[in-house]
Amino acid sequence: RNIAFIWEGQTYWIKRRLSNGRNQFAKSSVNVQFYTEIARSSIAHTLTGLSPEIVYLDADCMVTRAAGENINHWMRRRDVSKEEKLEILIRTGQAGMTHGRPALRDFLFYQGKVTLLDWENQPRSENIKKRKTLDYLLLLLSLFREPYARKDYVEALEKGYADKAGG
Repeated sequence: RNIAFIWEGQTYWIKRRLSNGRNQFAKSSVNVQFYTEIARSSIAHTLTGLSPEIVYLDADCMVTRAAGENINHWMRRRDVSKEEKLEILIRTGQAGMTHGRPALRDFLFYQGKVTLLDWENQPRSENIKKRKTLDYLLLLLSLFREPYARKDYVEALEKGYADKAGG
């Protein structure tokens, strides 16, 4: 479904309108997922810069500019200091999005900027505080699944969310 490629020295990602075959009983149709992702990703990019820019779009695929490596990549790197990792998690928490199903693998980091992929999931509530709380809990769950999960990393993610929400 997702393939990276380089054109004129710039890395891009192409996302095709295909099913990955998982969890179809709990998800919307492939068409609904694809077009929802296009709409929500475009809005997120335009309003907040939180989603990578879509540079090409047709009925079967969308192409976005690359926006770095995912958070799991950064957290596993041995050449990244603990302080840098904590800052990355704080910035991840500060994203302040209502994504619907965030996971650390969906957050990208490059040159101090965090962006987010996979916008096809619809938030489950109209209440913005409830949506942010659910996103925060899902992101914590994502962190706890990783072998590098530590108390100070959880606290950094929490600090980012608390800072963004005003405490």
